[in-house]
Amino acid sequence: MKDHQMKLDEVNTESEIVEKRLDTFFELEKGKKPDTVLDEKEDEAIPYLVVDTMKDQSLKYTPDTDLPKAKKEDTVMIMDGSKSGQAFYGHTGVVGSTMAVLRPKNINPYYFNQFIKHNFNRLNSATKGSAVPHTDKDLLRSLEIIDFPEVEQQKIASVLYNVDRAIEKTEEIIEQTTRVKQGVMQDLFTEGYYDHDTYEKIQIGPFEHDKPNKWKLTTIERSQDGENGLRRGPFGGMLKKEIFVDSGYKVYQQQNVIYDDFHYGDYYISEEKFSEMERFSVEAGDLLISCSGTLGKIAIVPENYEKGVINQALLKFSVDESTFSNDFVKYFLESRIGQRQLVLSSRGSALKNMAPMEFVRSAKLFLPSKEEQEKIARTLASLDEKINIENSKKEQLLTLKKGLMQDLLAGNVRTTDSDIEIPQKVK
Repeated sequence: MKDHQMKLDEVNTESEIVEKRLDTFFELEKGKKPDTVLDEKEDEAIPYLVVDTMKDQSLKYTPDTDLPKAKKEDTVMIMDGSKSGQAFYGHTGVVGSTMAVLRPKNINPYYFNQFIKHNFNRLNSATKGSAVPHTDKDLLRSLEIIDFPEVEQQKIASVLYNVDRAIEKTEEIIEQTTRVKQGVMQDLFTEGYYDHDTYEKIQIGPFEHDKPNKWKLTTIERSQDGENGLRRGPFGGMLKKEIFVDSGYKVYQQQNVIYDDFHYGDYYISEEKFSEMERFSVEAGDLLISCSGTLGKIAIVPENYEKGVINQALLKFSVDESTFSNDFVKYFLESRIGQRQLVLSSRGSALKNMAPMEFVRSAKLFLPSKEEQEKIARTLASLDEKINIENSKKEQLLTLKKGLMQDLLAGNVRTTDSDIEIPQKVK
């Protein structure tokens, strides 16, 4: 990416910049819902593009091929819903009714797509409709885009394409390492770190699991440290917005846990209120578990934390460190065995709920030796470190791309260097 930055020359102030309305360069066709949708490809069926399949790449198919279709060089845009204005590139198939296909003309397709993506926030924040937001087609058509010479459009597209490929490769590494971690986690919590002579099957709720015979079985309640070692956050009425102050004792929220960021948030309570709520206070090493919205996420309170309390969306678990490694318990509760006990799924439904406190208290924990716990935790922590490194690289690339888009698409920096290689996919 540094090479591409080096090849971008500052714009010549005498160069002419010609802006034109975006509708000069595309035709829009709204998608339609087919009569038949298939989960697997059959005969002459082709991909059916809807919001969910665009995001997770889990394709659906339809034999109704006479409906509006996208080609690889087209931009597919979400027209309805909370993500209105989001654009995709490189997809082929029948376009669903909440989307539209934008067919570029007399413009580099990838350059056109990148311009649309760059304007997502503008389009998404100016939607029409109250109940269901819709992309404002008039605003879309009226956007002003610079009509660079064809070769320069290709060069701009090439720079952004290469950054996109680097981001995709980083995401692939993150996904692959995450899958490896899940597999290693499953093996470690059913087979152990060391070679064990014998194993046993145990029933936890409706599920059967293996574990080494030598490992003991205990519960969260028996593993807590002290009377307040396991506690759900206070009722919402105890933390009304009018009691918050500018500084004092921090109120920890589920975002602190979801993003594992204990600096996040600026809600504080007074010393008097803290004394009243001290049973909900946290200490370094406590496990905090999200109980609302995004369920079952877990983070450990760091040593350099701000003194404070949890809110109603969290549960705190102070582990008896004479018996357990905090990191081991965190990973165990993040494993399939732990999550099945903390987060309950309704049969036949995608709806999930946090287990009631009596279920949480009786949730089973495997109890290896402290030494084996630490070995398991270190193994999984090393994989987490690799994931964190790649996530950091991805953030850097996203920041780089944002800056490049701002400079290149506005004409502040021109790609006048002839050494920029133009990939076939953006020609």
